[in-house]
Amino acid sequence: MKKIAINMLPFRERLTGTGYYIKRLLHHLQKMDKENEYFLFVGNIKDPSVLFNIHAENFKIITYPSLNSKIKRIFFEQVIFPFILKKLRPDILFCPSVAVPLLSFSGAKIITTIHDLIPFVFKEKYSFFQRQYFNYISLLSAKKSDIILTVSENSKKDIMKFLKIKESKIKVLYNFLTENSYLKTVSDDKRGNFFITVSTVQPGKNLERLFEAFSEFSKIHPDYELMVIGGKGWKSDPIYKKVESLEIKNKIKFIGYVDDAQLSMYYKKAKALIYVSIYEGFGIPPLEALNYNCPVVVSNTSSLPEVVGKAGILIDPYNTVSILYGMETVLLEDLVNEKKEYYRIQLEKFNGTTETKKLIQFFNS
Repeated sequence: MKKIAINMLPFRERLTGTGYYIKRLLHHLQKMDKENEYFLFVGNIKDPSVLFNIHAENFKIITYPSLNSKIKRIFFEQVIFPFILKKLRPDILFCPSVAVPLLSFSGAKIITTIHDLIPFVFKEKYSFFQRQYFNYISLLSAKKSDIILTVSENSKKDIMKFLKIKESKIKVLYNFLTENSYLKTVSDDKRGNFFITVSTVQPGKNLERLFEAFSEFSKIHPDYELMVIGGKGWKSDPIYKKVESLEIKNKIKFIGYVDDAQLSMYYKKAKALIYVSIYEGFGIPPLEALNYNCPVVVSNTSSLPEVVGKAGILIDPYNTVSILYGMETVLLEDLVNEKKEYYRIQLEKFNGTTETKKLIQFFNS
């Protein structure tokens, strides 16, 4: 039996990509690993046992609710947390986001997940200081870790390129869905006259070009709407102003953050997911869409072709005409039905049991 500490201090009540990543892993770990002892270190979350659905006896939650700001959390993580780990003496410290304590007294082996290197690739997304901090902590975390996990082959290549890490140290542990609804039942309900895009409203998600393309699409198909599902992020004001300048404010709806049940309803009813992000370490929304039999139009960049395979319609995210082409394509029923033959294949590629088994093997070895 091994003691495994998991640094979940960066996560907050409203989960985003990395939060859902660890939630899915914990779901499978509780079912598959009854031998090792897990210690989950959690910050400012009201009820982490409910949020992460923790119920197994060998999973213990240790909370620090006073960490209600990023500065407090980073200070705690880098200065105080190492002494807590020294007292616990875990065999392994698992950091599911780039948040490795740079001081180390516990002797634990370190496994960290680097999901993507967006600040290296798409610098406009963050402020100068945010970018410098992320670049610095990513490099030091990568050097300090015994194993680096990442969520796609594309991200693995980026880690090798930008952080100069040897290939043998990097292991791909694919993102996945907790369960595949598509494999149980496929809904053939009539889909509505609207597209969805699922992302935080911020640079890098390429929403302005998406709006331009949809503006042209709506001239031909005036009965369609575009739903933007996701919270407000960094540098979002120009994105909202873009809608006003195109004079299609009544056709584009900013839905905001929604829970899983609401999101599933959008996937079930939308004509298609249009996901034209410039860069993604993985990109879970296209996989979620396929899970609900929803056609996907995605960028031909970064990891997205790897995620959708032959099931997706690929477009050039830098070209509004190409994005418009993708929207028109999902109206062609024969082509969409041809793509649907690959949905099951693509979903089975990202299997939670298989990926969690890999993680347990890393822990045990």
